Amino acid sequence: MKSRDEERQLLINKTSWRQPALPAGRIALVRGAVIFSILFCLYWMMVPLGPETGPTARLLASYWNPPEAIAIPLAVQLILLKLSSFLFSPEISAKVLSIFLTTGGLAILVCWLRQLDASRSTVVTATLLAGLSPGIAQIVIHGGSAPLIFFTGTLLLVTTDQMRAEAGRGLRSVSFFFGVSLAFGPAMIPVQMYSLLTVLFDQSNRDLIFRNLLRSILGVIFGFLPCFLTAIYFSDSSSMASWIEVFVQWKESWKSSISGLHSPSVELLFNSTRQVGVFLLLMALPGFLWSLLRRPGDACLMLLIMTSGAFALPTSTKVRGFTTVDAMDPYLLFASLPALVFCSWTLTIAHRRMARFQPSRKFLVSISSLIICFVAVFLVKPLPWKPTSQLVQQWAASVLESAPQDALLLTGGNASASALISVQWRDGLRPDVIILDPWGIREKPWSSLEHQRLGLSSNLEDSELISGIQELLDAGRPLVALPEALSHPLMAGQNIQPRALLFEIRPEKSPLISDMELMETLNLADLPSTPKDAWAWIRGEGDFPPRRGRLAGRVAARSWLALARSKGELTFTDEWSPILAVLEGMYFDPDGVQEWALGQPDLRLDSRKPK
Repeated sequence: MKSRDEERQLLINKTSWRQPALPAGRIALVRGAVIFSILFCLYWMMVPLGPETGPTARLLASYWNPPEAIAIPLAVQLILLKLSSFLFSPEISAKVLSIFLTTGGLAILVCWLRQLDASRSTVVTATLLAGLSPGIAQIVIHGGSAPLIFFTGTLLLVTTDQMRAEAGRGLRSVSFFFGVSLAFGPAMIPVQMYSLLTVLFDQSNRDLIFRNLLRSILGVIFGFLPCFLTAIYFSDSSSMASWIEVFVQWKESWKSSISGLHSPSVELLFNSTRQVGVFLLLMALPGFLWSLLRRPGDACLMLLIMTSGAFALPTSTKVRGFTTVDAMDPYLLFASLPALVFCSWTLTIAHRRMARFQPSRKFLVSISSLIICFVAVFLVKPLPWKPTSQLVQQWAASVLESAPQDALLLTGGNASASALISVQWRDGLRPDVIILDPWGIREKPWSSLEHQRLGLSSNLEDSELISGIQELLDAGRPLVALPEALSHPLMAGQNIQPRALLFEIRPEKSPLISDMELMETLNLADLPSTPKDAWAWIRGEGDFPPRRGRLAGRVAARSWLALARSKGELTFTDEWSPILAVLEGMYFDPDGVQEWALGQPDLRLDSRKPK
């Protein structure tokens, strides 16, 4: 016992370039289980169900009809989704899987904090603050493959430092997870850099790997190959062309990142750090300053995780932070982890210095930390106890219900099409409607059409496919489209009849009819129907604020435009004019509009139609 105490005091008091890691014991797993339970309950109230999130809707739709070209992380995610669907329905499975992977990654990080000499009494508090930071909260709300990448990255971090703590034991695990991270693409660059430099800095690990170089290479291959084969499995065929296509897609993702290395701008680095949350950032600052003086090597590696993604980020990408997931920088998934470590060191210093031999002060520090965690919950958007908006599901149901009988629906792809497929399949709603292009235009317009949905062979030439669709149209099957598909060649030479939420394509000799009566049948209960309520909705206020911005914003923009048109209020003198002025921003950048709206005064509806 005395030797262990001396070793602990050596770690605490001695200044060194990089201190040795401590092995994480079973008690760290118990604390990880506590973190998992708390955050799982909070995330369950935050994460919308089913097609309310675009990537999750795409994942649900891929459950029975995957796209032609699929990324390796998404392919692995689909396998996990299929396994979880044995226990839950598919729309529940996507939600459970997203929460499980994110909370599981945070629970594993408890072990990482212990390995980096964080006090046992601080790891729970620090991890809760990280889990409630805006960046991590958006990862779990986003869904898709982001939680899987985050979970895999944490496994690589923990196994690397566990190997360092146990003098080389666990080499196979590190090699395996490194191979998986290679398969997942350049989003894993930050943790890969940390793992490689950790091995190179530690002489015993470096010698061990060079002595077992063949075993290390085999471990990387065994980690990479199953992920690669999973993507092959979800391709259209298992031919050599599919192998080559998946490999080329994987190679191009790495090539574009490596060839685009550059010095990140100050704005980019600021965006990568501000998402950790104000409380976590303030508590991390003392730990960061302490590490610069006492553990500069560890501090450098922590900063490397925070910035290495920014160096590999393509310069053409516009990063606004994690407020919109479509604009979320995948290279910055791990940006909050260094702040987590620095925060844990701050709390460790407080426990070991301020509260040494004084249990009352130690208790005060613990209570203060828990209070900060409680306050941090109020900074998460959306708030966990806010009601879940079902706007996207309501919109998808309205589109399907308003479509003519036996309609052929052009969607233009993207997340809105996935939401339509999800609602149609899950609720059994309007199975007579055939969604022609759920994944959008690929290499050429005709390649986006789903042959199987039309009862046609997938080996048909383009001319044969067009002839088959024309036969259906000649037989009286109506063709309708969403606004994104108005440029599709199938719409050439047709009269376009605008309806409330879609466009009906009629032959040239067929008369156009009014769609005003259709507005009375729409059922979008979560969408405000007055300009004042719409302004509050844009600001994220009201009874049913959007759970995330982009897809719900597009639904709102289309619906408000149709609503204003049905009331004849499309001029600048009408009450809807302030809302119509921001519809373009709502469609392309809803979170930017929300940020702008929060800085504006309350909407004044003093405009009136001229008499």
